[in-house]
Amino acid sequence: MLNFFVQPSVLSCFLLAFLLFAPSQLHARDYRSKVTIDLLNELCSKTNNPSFCSVVLKLNLESTLPIVAQRTLDLAHDKATTTLSLIGSLIKKTTDPELRKEYVSCYDDYDKAIGEVENGKKALSSNVFYKLGLEANHAIDKANRCRMELKVPAPNALLSEQEEFKNLCNIIYVISNYLFESN
Repeated sequence: MLNFFVQPSVLSCFLLAFLLFAPSQLHARDYRSKVTIDLLNELCSKTNNPSFCSVVLKLNLESTLPIVAQRTLDLAHDKATTTLSLIGSLIKKTTDPELRKEYVSCYDDYDKAIGEVENGKKALSSNVFYKLGLEANHAIDKANRCRMELKVPAPNALLSEQEEFKNLCNIIYVISNYLFESN
């Protein structure tokens, strides 16, 4: 009979120890901790362009992940603004009315993409990490829509800007998932 009570008691101690220490292990991926090379590699491995991601994020080692997300949002905003300017110059240069309509539509998409990035900044500052990911996806959708609307081959400069913007938004999306899981 004594054995019956000892086993549950030992089991209770193990259970109590697990309950005391497991939560700290579950939150070991704290988003407020510094970005390490291991975390950078983990994040970048989940992006569409890991080498691009590594170049962008290596500048942010030893920052916290929210700061990295903010900096990447700033880069995406700058890239979308540059792309918008490029499309604006293409609109001015073209004499083809159909192509002009396509560029104007593309311009509107990038104007909306900038709004999505700005909404992402608000979501990040409010720690609404799932919304940050949604906004990043919406921005990618806008860039893809622009690309699909162009029936003629887009200039290489525009393709390059679009690709870089989408890569930055993809990094934001991956970071948002990590932040959401770590919150």
